[in-house]
Amino acid sequence: MDLGLRGKTAIVTGGSTGIGRAVTEMLAGEGCKVAVCDIEPREAAEAFAHSVSITSGTACIAVYADVSSEADVTALNNTVISEFGGYDVMVNCAAITTTAMISDLGLEDWDRVLSVNLTGAYLVSKAAIKHYMEKGAGGRVINFTSQSAFRGTKSGHAHYAASKAGIVGLTRTLALETARHGICVNAVSPGIVYTPTMEDRINSRREQYEAEIPLGYVAEPKDVAYAAVFLASDMGKYITGATLDVSGGIMLR
Repeated sequence: MDLGLRGKTAIVTGGSTGIGRAVTEMLAGEGCKVAVCDIEPREAAEAFAHSVSITSGTACIAVYADVSSEADVTALNNTVISEFGGYDVMVNCAAITTTAMISDLGLEDWDRVLSVNLTGAYLVSKAAIKHYMEKGAGGRVINFTSQSAFRGTKSGHAHYAASKAGIVGLTRTLALETARHGICVNAVSPGIVYTPTMEDRINSRREQYEAEIPLGYVAEPKDVAYAAVFLASDMGKYITGATLDVSGGIMLR
């Protein structure tokens, strides 16, 4: 099936690891040119982008940017426009966290997680929307939230949950603001995913995690990436302001 992505261009923040890596590979596999945005390590992102280009036969570049920096996001935007003539899809996967219960959670950690996860989503969404409006041809913004935005967390991630809840409100509001311009803004809400940052934790408690998931198994990054690619494709053209749950049924608990 032709998803209508061939010849289009996407930016994927956090695009060389975890879910972002899978999104990049899938978009490129559908013939979409991709700019992989990551903060570090640059060499690994560049090597990954090169391998995607070779495997897919589609242009893929790596661009360094800290999404919490307005200057970096502006430079990212300008680089992709200069390299590809513009873009059609922004996928915001970049996120960080630290672990501390609220009584021990320092303001510095709170500010850093909010600046990357929520301010970063604001900055890349704003840049993409301005670009789409200037083009006058619509476009897609896909933000990543989390089950913690809806269910909370007992494991010392209040700042992470707050940032991801903010993304839901940001996504809905931007969808309302931009719908008349043909721009679709949506979010994807993963559950437990076997990414590099979660490997050790999942490996040590896999049975416990699987018992919490109605479908009975931990997601691979590609299981979540399918949802982002769907929203970016022609099949998602009449969806905006939605948060797509991709948790194996955890939201039902």
